[in-house]
Amino acid sequence: MNSAVLSSSVGRVKGRGKVYLCKDRGVLVTRYHLNCVVGKLEHLGLFGRDNMAGFDGLLHRVGVMRDKGGKIYGVTIRVGRYAKGMADMVDDLLFNHHTATGSGKRASQAPASILVLGRHGAGKTTLVRDMCRKLSSHETVVIVDTRSDIGGAGVVPHRRAIGEESRRVMVPQGMQQHEVILQAYRNHSPQTIVVDEISSQLDIEACMAVKARGIRVVAGAVGDLPYVLDSPEIGAALGGLEDIQRSANVDDDSDDQMERRAGSPVFEAVVELEGRAGGAAPQGAVVTNVEAVVDELLDKGCVTRPEMRAPVGEDDVMLDEDAGEDAAGGIGGHGSCTPFLRKVSRDQADKWVW
Repeated sequence: MNSAVLSSSVGRVKGRGKVYLCKDRGVLVTRYHLNCVVGKLEHLGLFGRDNMAGFDGLLHRVGVMRDKGGKIYGVTIRVGRYAKGMADMVDDLLFNHHTATGSGKRASQAPASILVLGRHGAGKTTLVRDMCRKLSSHETVVIVDTRSDIGGAGVVPHRRAIGEESRRVMVPQGMQQHEVILQAYRNHSPQTIVVDEISSQLDIEACMAVKARGIRVVAGAVGDLPYVLDSPEIGAALGGLEDIQRSANVDDDSDDQMERRAGSPVFEAVVELEGRAGGAAPQGAVVTNVEAVVDELLDKGCVTRPEMRAPVGEDDVMLDEDAGEDAAGGIGGHGSCTPFLRKVSRDQADKWVW
């Protein structure tokens, strides 16, 4: 179950929709029922200013609704689960994908920063959480957990989900996220900073400042690649847009403008998740050269043949197969292809260079 709503005695299960928590569908939820569920949490003062409480070492959360007098009249219980192995499909991005930094004698290779995109419920946080687990066994990972989605709402995070060595920084208020990103760099000496969701220009500027100091950033954002690129708030994550005059004749005042990438992207790699029906693991379009893909998207309105990957289970992984020139779909949605996914064994996949 994903959530249970105790003001109407229903629950929601991904892939199944609404289910009733009581055989008698006409049962009336009273304040007594609510007090049985959350009375002790309220008495101990475990609900924060966001009206949410969590439990140490768990991903489950309890949210409440209050009337104008501050009394609870509704409860939502969210059941959190982690999917170990989901990040296996991006092992190459985590450990083998690097980007050049500096120039001349100061030139070096740094781990590529990764942006995870997708709509709400597509699995972004699940993927980012498992990326933390895998990275933490190799380097110092600090998580900026603004909404407590990655590590859970308790003071002690879910260690098995984020990795025993990961460190988690909680954020007092969402509007302070950019400040906490910078604090994480200054105070905790990370090699990788993980942010569940970036949503403002200040967040992007903080990520840029952190990257300038040689620290990798792994973050999520709501939307697909074209949507994020066009966003005035976080478009700079992918290089941003600027208008230029498209003119074959400088004396022709009728010429229109065209858009081009304004600068270098903050993130060198993108994983765009597409949720799958029935609660199955999501598949994702993987972009390993953001600059080239953004330029192609602006030039053609689509990206041909995005590389598709999807986790299948602990022993298998899905890799893309050439789908031909005539298929439709993919990033941008016009004239691009949907690769055919075929199943290979984990042993075989480990030998491949993705």
